[in-house]
Amino acid sequence: MNDNDQVDNFLQHRKRFLPQLSHEARSLLASMVAIIDLLRGGEYGPLPASVDEGLTLAAETAARLRKLLDDSMELERLELGSSPHRPARIALKELTASVVAGLGPDWRALALRLPRGELHVIADAAGLARAMGILLANAAGFSPPGTTVEIACELRDEGKVRWSVADRGPGVPAWFEARIFGRFERAGHVAAGASPSGIGLGLCIARAAVRRDGGEVGFSNRPGGGAEFHIDLPAEVLAGEGRAL
Repeated sequence: MNDNDQVDNFLQHRKRFLPQLSHEARSLLASMVAIIDLLRGGEYGPLPASVDEGLTLAAETAARLRKLLDDSMELERLELGSSPHRPARIALKELTASVVAGLGPDWRALALRLPRGELHVIADAAGLARAMGILLANAAGFSPPGTTVEIACELRDEGKVRWSVADRGPGVPAWFEARIFGRFERAGHVAAGASPSGIGLGLCIARAAVRRDGGEVGFSNRPGGGAEFHIDLPAEVLAGEGRAL
């Protein structure tokens, strides 16, 4: 068996094993959550305050484990190429409006800097929207209260479209820059009053989703504080005219 065959066998085993592992773990979690709900709902009588506090913590832990499973499986599907991928012509301003509308009324303040005309790319709409949502959630989590998250979209000289989201949080520490897109990596350095959450897989998922469309996710620290994360994708060019749509 040559090296390529060994790699193929490993990938096939990985594709079969991980979904089964996820299924078994989800079943255990569902049973645990059901028991917690019964106890907290008074099915077995009133509970001491200390027990109720313990059940609340257990429920939060179960929710965190479920997110870990969901995010881990999503990343595996992206990296193995087993998740749906339907490239299509996407209007970025329109997709941005859809993602922003899904944030809900209680989301923090947004400032939009979008071009007058529409910019288009060829990408998987669901994957790109997911990446946008992750970068927005990341910016919100590291933003101090009272600050604004900025979204921008522009056509760059190298024939790429850049969609970006910027915050006024603490920025990315120099020691963390090389690790920021790694699995389960969290800087642990936040602005006062900010409330980051997550398990350290979001940026991995965003980058994997964008790379399927020939794009890239990057970041830079902002003068005066904060970070800007961006998605670069090739602009769709109108055949024969040499200009971006």
